[in-house]
Amino acid sequence: MEKIDDIKYILSQLLNLSLQDIGEVVAIDKTTLSCSLDSKIQKCPYCCSSHLHSKGYYKKKYRLPFNHSNIKIVLLKIKRFKCQECHDSFSNSIGLTPRNFAIPYSTIDSIMENLKKPNETFKSTAEHFSVSETTVKRYFDKYYHPDKFNLPSVLCFDEVYIPSLNISSNYLTVLYDFEKKRLIEVISSRKKADLHRYFYHLNEKEKVQYVCIDMYRTYYDIARIHFKKAIICIDSFHVIKNLNDSLDKIRVLIMNQYHSDSIEYYLLKNWKFLLFDRKSNFHNKPQYDRKLKRYINKAQLFELILQIHPDLEKAYRLVDEYILFNSYDDLPERKLLEIDYYINNFLKSGIPELVQFGKLLTRWKIEICNSFTRIDGIRISNAFTEASNGTIKDMIRNAKGMHSFERCRNRMMYVINKDNWILRD
Repeated sequence: MEKIDDIKYILSQLLNLSLQDIGEVVAIDKTTLSCSLDSKIQKCPYCCSSHLHSKGYYKKKYRLPFNHSNIKIVLLKIKRFKCQECHDSFSNSIGLTPRNFAIPYSTIDSIMENLKKPNETFKSTAEHFSVSETTVKRYFDKYYHPDKFNLPSVLCFDEVYIPSLNISSNYLTVLYDFEKKRLIEVISSRKKADLHRYFYHLNEKEKVQYVCIDMYRTYYDIARIHFKKAIICIDSFHVIKNLNDSLDKIRVLIMNQYHSDSIEYYLLKNWKFLLFDRKSNFHNKPQYDRKLKRYINKAQLFELILQIHPDLEKAYRLVDEYILFNSYDDLPERKLLEIDYYINNFLKSGIPELVQFGKLLTRWKIEICNSFTRIDGIRISNAFTEASNGTIKDMIRNAKGMHSFERCRNRMMYVINKDNWILRD
């Protein structure tokens, strides 16, 4: 147990008191204290009369965050008075805790700050502060309410999959502000009829100049109908992901033509990342490979992979060309003139997976080229959206699912935006 002076200082900080307010302190055990609250009241707070009558003391239990000290519980003796003029009763415990709560403001503050961490759940926070999970949820529901948002000039659409919610849809639509890097709204469905109903009632839709989406047709239709002045952009991340998925399908088809003990199967299965990793140091120091029974580096392994089948080498070269096209900046108008060259290469490749990708580029080429627009030097994309969705998925996985849509929506916004919260009695 700490020294008495140290204990009084800790209590003054945690209970919003001055040192002079704290009277005698008695240690009941290693984690529990009993102390009296010295009265400083000289007038009735209701009628300002100084004719007060003491009604003795009553005890109130306060739970403290144990990370401040070994002290977990304080039994506080609080003096109570009755006014001889207006006959109202009162005590000098005003300001220690919110009304009808047994936990001081400082603990509530610690709980709310802890909930900003995506790896913390309501349950883990409750265990950390020695309160019930229901209490933590009650604090969160009471004290955090997202601000009403204004539509941004660049609006990003995406969805997140949460099957545990007590709503009809497993997919939520999430809306992000591209410039401010904020999650601005979570909608309880991604169905076209539900999104129509939601956006129909929004005001100032003409403020939106750009809408960034993936290749989900419903988002495109909603953007065309409700944001008539906005330029629609297809996020380049989803285009490249679709292209890499096509290359991976080609790899798997070729790999399955060989026996699982063959060198070809081994290279295509164990070193497949070399087809997709363009940042790796291919010219690394050779290392001994037991399957190949020789020293070899990544560049040599990569060349062996491309030699397995002509379609694989052809596919890789075409994919690499498009990724280079996607990586260098230019005006959307110039990109629109150039993209037909790549579309024709895919359509004439004779490889079904790449032909299909060429058709996808044909369907979305205007919107894909629109994504080369730069706002304050940054290309329009859903990069922040995708990163935030990853954080949301971690949050849901740690919680082992959530059931209340309203609480889940608020927690998502609280974690992503790191918002402040308002203490309301």
